[in-house]
Amino acid sequence: MKRLLLIRHGKTEPAAESGNDFDRKLAPRGYRDGKLMVEHLFSRIDRPDRLVVSTARRAAQTGEIIATALGEGVVCVHSDALYLADPGTIWDVAVANFEEGDSVWLVGHNPGMHEAVALFTGGWVDSLPTFGVVTIDFEELLPKRGRLTGHYRPGTYR
Repeated sequence: MKRLLLIRHGKTEPAAESGNDFDRKLAPRGYRDGKLMVEHLFSRIDRPDRLVVSTARRAAQTGEIIATALGEGVVCVHSDALYLADPGTIWDVAVANFEEGDSVWLVGHNPGMHEAVALFTGGWVDSLPTFGVVTIDFEELLPKRGRLTGHYRPGTYR
């Protein structure tokens, strides 16, 4: 069985000093939500074989929170392809990284991460808020063949 986590980056500042969306950083709430998710979720599930993170600043900061919580030995890879990726691109990144192990966690952006749930499972979740997480298990790594096994939001733990 293969397990995929789709993780939306944490809450961000409204704009970057540079004016470039790519450069937006996490807001204080993004860090607080990260601490909640580490305490209530990431510390209680199996570690990934690969943590793949969008290269956008906010996603990289989110990935750093997760990688730090997971500790040494986590393989963390940055991917330009995940920046504002559509569901098909997210699928391609996931499949490529499953060649390295059975558990892959992706950190990216909406709307692609939210929409990817439909491509991966044939189902839907009502929302994927900042620092939201969806877990999907696959017996066969094929579109719409995944089984949605979890949907977590920081608001649940506040």
